[in-house]
Amino acid sequence: MTGRRTALVTAAFAVTGILSSCADMLLAGPLPEDQWEEVFEFELDPGTRSAAEVERTVGGIIPDGRIVPGSAAHRASIQAPSGRVDFYDFRVADSEMGPQPVFCSAMVSGTSMGAGCGNEPGIVEGPVQPGAESWGDRWRSAEFLVEANVARVDAIAGDGTVYTIIPANGLGYVEWLDERGPLDLVAFDAQGQELGRSFTESGG
Repeated sequence: MTGRRTALVTAAFAVTGILSSCADMLLAGPLPEDQWEEVFEFELDPGTRSAAEVERTVGGIIPDGRIVPGSAAHRASIQAPSGRVDFYDFRVADSEMGPQPVFCSAMVSGTSMGAGCGNEPGIVEGPVQPGAESWGDRWRSAEFLVEANVARVDAIAGDGTVYTIIPANGLGYVEWLDERGPLDLVAFDAQGQELGRSFTESGG
């Protein structure tokens, strides 16, 4: 996937083995990593795409028409150093995963794609819970879940650099230079009170 790898972990991003090739999902002509510009604030926007648009998009990820009609939603989006990043929710009917449709999520950007199925939406273990992390030659990215009362997350890199993330619909996302090290994710409420912390996959 254009030189980037994506690590899928538990919760809403647990690997299920239902994914097809992501090659067709990548946007045309993303900037190479050495042309990305570092930013220190990541404010996600609530998703605006219709259910039909989302179903067409994730239909390229999940094969054989297993997406439950009407279940798809555009959860959030952000313009990041790598380009536009979108987050989708949907349900999949697959007998190998059980008799009932299961909840799934997907992240699609110009440089990587990750998807998987697991916990129902709204189930978060702690104020901030890491989801999927990906990394390339120079950059890393991480998505994470937050509880409803989390207004801000500070991502503190190993070298002390701080990235501020404003979540939307329970999701946060950050991209940072690999040389800065792993991130410590610290969640705050609207009054600036610390609620808890966690680490990206390579941290802790």
